[in-house]
Order: sequence, then structure tokens, then C-alpha cells
Amino acid sequence: MIHRLLVLALALCALFCASLNAAEPVNERYRLQQIRLLSQATLSDFYLLYGVDQDPAQVNAMQQRMQAVSALFAALNPPAARDSQTQLAQLEAHWRAYAQRLTELNEALQRHVSISPRDITELLGLNQQLLERCDALTRQLPATDHDPLNQQLSLQLQNLSSHYIAYSIGANSLGGDTIEIDQLTRAFSAQLHELQTLAGSRPHNRAILANIQRKWRFIEAPLQHYNRQANVPFLVNQYAGRIIELLAQLQSPVADSNPVQL
Repeated sequence: MIHRLLVLALALCALFCASLNAAEPVNERYRLQQIRLLSQATLSDFYLLYGVDQDPAQVNAMQQRMQAVSALFAALNPPAARDSQTQLAQLEAHWRAYAQRLTELNEALQRHVSISPRDITELLGLNQQLLERCDALTRQLPATDHDPLNQQLSLQLQNLSSHYIAYSIGANSLGGDTIEIDQLTRAFSAQLHELQTLAGSRPHNRAILANIQRKWRFIEAPLQHYNRQANVPFLVNQYAGRIIELLAQLQSPVADSNPVQL
């Protein structure tokens, strides 16, 4: 289990970092999406460490994601407009504040120091501010076509997974979280069906989409019936991470005319 978690984290971070050095420049919107996705994933990692098990592999996974976010920040090059540069400076400041508090709380866990609900509420607030700043900078970028549907689904699934894990350990109430996980699950399932229709014509995509569908079936029921079935946060975290990795491997990503708001 530890080996599988670490391999998955390394594969995800290698995928994100490799995109920074691709032959064709990666657009800034994509980088910001990855910052958002990975930042939210680190919060899920912390939830698991705090509420389930202080697994060294989970610590490594979280640290790998934090390193990937730092690499993405180093590669960001938004338009030179003053608003964009101001938003970037604010985003980086929020990331540093969040990363510092996350590191402090993780170190406290490793020393078996008690963490209060107030500490978790503070961390959750910092993460939320970071995501909001990331969205604000994205809106400063030049208008483009809608983001590819597979990228939207990655963000959607990470959001869904994070809310489920928070619910599983009781952390959702600390942030006043009233999101209905079953509704998010149905929305993701519908979008996944649309992706299969739009992107399934290529043999390469068909194989990946079939793999995604198999993994989604493992976690769809626990997510759909989150308040009536036994909680399986590690399973959801592991399979959601693998699905996100597979979504990034799809060829010729397609755009969705009605993107889902997170």
C-alpha cells in the first residue's frame, strides 16, 4: 500500500513537471489549473494524515505535490499587465502562507503533538483563499476557448474527493461545508459520460476511458451514498488520483460548452 501510494504520487508529479518542459509551451491557464488541483490535493493528504493514519507514504505524496506546485510557480509567466502581476504576487504570497502552515501542522503530527480544530480551520481557510486567488488570476488571463473537458473533470474529481475525505474525518463541519457530495458525484458521472462520447473515437482514448470507467465504478457508490455507507477515504483518494492521472493522458482533449463551476 505504501509503495503504491508513493509510486502514484511520483507519477503524478513527474507528469506535471514534464509538462513544464514540453516542446510546445504550456499555457498559463493550464499551469494555474494544476496549481489549484495540487493545492487542493495537499489538503486531502493532510486530512488523511490527521484523521486516518500517519502513513509515511502519504507524507511523501504531500511533499511531492508541494514541490510540483513550487515548480509550476517558477514556470508561470502571466501577461505583463499590472493587474496580472499583482494577482500573481498575491497568489504566491497565499501559497507561501498555506505551505508554511501545512508544513508546521504536518511536523506537529509527526511529533505526535495534538492539533486543535482551530488549527484545521485555519489551514482550511488558507487553502480556500489560495484557490480563490488562483481563480482570480485565471480570470485575468486573455479569454480563450473553454478548457478541455478532461482538465475540467480532473479539477472536478479532486474537488469531490477532497470534500468526501473532509466529510469522512469530520473536517467538513469545521469549514462550514454544506456541499452535497452526492450531487457532485452525479455531476462528475454525467460529465464523464460526455467525455466518453466526445473523446472515445480514438483507440488510445478508448482504452484509457475504459480504465477510468472501471476505477470510477469502485468509488462511485461510496461517493453517491457517502452518508449511508462506511467511509473509505484512502480508497477514494487513491482511485481519484489514478483517474486524474489517466485523464491527463487522453489525446486531443475536447472542450465543453458548459463547464461546471467548482
